[in-house]
Amino acid sequence: SNSINLIDGINGLASGVITLIGLALCIISFLVGEFILGTFCVLLVGSILGFFIWNFPKGLIFLGDAGAYAYGHLLVWIAILLITKHPEISAWAIFCLFFWPIMDTIAAIFRRYLKRSSINQADHMHFHQLVMRVVVIYSGGRISQKSANPISTVIILPFCTLIACLGVLFLESSFRSILTIIFSTALFFG
Repeated sequence: SNSINLIDGINGLASGVITLIGLALCIISFLVGEFILGTFCVLLVGSILGFFIWNFPKGLIFLGDAGAYAYGHLLVWIAILLITKHPEISAWAIFCLFFWPIMDTIAAIFRRYLKRSSINQADHMHFHQLVMRVVVIYSGGRISQKSANPISTVIILPFCTLIACLGVLFLESSFRSILTIIFSTALFFG
């Protein structure tokens, strides 16, 4: 659940990723006959969409630690329940749904370890922050950091959407899900 907090650095990214994961878990829940869990996912997605319209693009409100941890915790437990009750669901497919927050967390830990700094010490080197800087730099300063903030979300979310869709598509195939993770990891670090 902490990984959701780590991607909560630009307008709409965390809530967009929560929406994608929630929708994917909703589809999976209904596919395997978990109608109560699927309905809970619908409510979860509805609540985060209500937040999203106030957060994106202008950042009028923020999730903060409490919101990020709460949504992260709920999403993880829904995933655990699905995998536990339905062994035909590949844990690797579920990993695809959570790819972005998990990979950003792994990258942060790895980066901080290589710099010999504390792994729990905040920095400004998360992927979304780098994308935001690249937008500002490559625009020659024509795009301000304030404008680059939501643009970064628009750049990142399609990648997250693709991986989540592949996770749902390869729901029962560990092999294809692992290939998706390997390919996505190469793109992420590339």
